[in-house]
Amino acid sequence: MINKILLITISSLSLLGCSTLVGNENSSDDSVKTMTQCEQLQALIKSHEDGFKEVRKTRSNSKLADIWTSKYHLIGNNCQIFGWGKGKFSYSCSITSPSEAVAMEKYQNAKSKIEACIGESWALNERPRHGKKGSVAIYTAEEHQTAVATHVFETSGIFKDEWTNYVFVGDSKRIK
Repeated sequence: MINKILLITISSLSLLGCSTLVGNENSSDDSVKTMTQCEQLQALIKSHEDGFKEVRKTRSNSKLADIWTSKYHLIGNNCQIFGWGKGKFSYSCSITSPSEAVAMEKYQNAKSKIEACIGESWALNERPRHGKKGSVAIYTAEEHQTAVATHVFETSGIFKDEWTNYVFVGDSKRIK
């Protein structure tokens, strides 16, 4: 149930977007503007261990989780950090695409950029998504408790179907 709520929240906040794994040009933090995407991804991986404390911005509360806006926006402009209690945190961003072809191109681009940033010690596990048409690429490394993932999947809209891409950094057990 929480995963469905997370998916709905992420999907609904993804109305503004740009191409996959594009840095945020609108950041108010000048230090973020000078960071490469690889530096941002590496900072996210490192900061997962402390609940993304250095990455969090504005906090809002919900019944299910604490939610912060993020300094880093790997895709789109609505990346968020979720605090699930008991020291469980995750970072996610999403954008929508008008077609499967566009979404798959963004997915492949995200995989390439993630692989270029994380290095050879990370293993890729790619598989179909559970319950939806699409795929997920999950990267894990023995020396990290953090996983990096990119997803692509079909989403049903009110008037038409779209496709959603998202990037996740957090505990691999939270990836569906």
